[in-house]
Amino acid sequence: MIYSYLIAIIIALQSTVSLAVCIPDDGDGELGVESCAASDITLSVPALARVNQLQEFSLGEFDYETVPQSINDFCIWYNTEEFSLTVNSANSAGDSTFGLLGTSSAVRIPYEVIWYNQTGGGGTELNLTAQENIPQQQLRLPTLPVNSDCEENNTSINVRVPLQNLENQPEDSYSDTLTVTVSVQ
Repeated sequence: MIYSYLIAIIIALQSTVSLAVCIPDDGDGELGVESCAASDITLSVPALARVNQLQEFSLGEFDYETVPQSINDFCIWYNTEEFSLTVNSANSAGDSTFGLLGTSSAVRIPYEVIWYNQTGGGGTELNLTAQENIPQQQLRLPTLPVNSDCEENNTSINVRVPLQNLENQPEDSYSDTLTVTVSVQ
């Protein structure tokens, strides 16, 4: 008697399981009391990066005493383990240095560029002064923005003109355009 109850329970469980689980074979489902088909779902997320909130570097007017410099906080976002950073000067002389160019005198004044992996010139420093247009590989930031909008600054650059580079320079307005490129692979 107990055996017949057990057999009835096993049969009931088997029929419940077979109704609840459909195992598709290769291809479309077959016509029958139960039919199912399977389909894969795929998604690809490309390697991406963003540079945001890079503002103008204002060095002010040279007073012959204070080193002109400007630290600019900005945001780098990336979705890979590492990124490369390349900084370019519009006034490149082809010698891997950065330079401010006079508007009327055409005199070029070299300046320094230092990248920091935190805001406010904090954290690890990378001197790019002789690295204009040379990619710096395998960089990481200790803090990443919450999302790719990159609205919160997490890194900085200091632009600095040493006093010796300003000695005996003619009166003029000097400028350059600094381009920061972040690449991921």
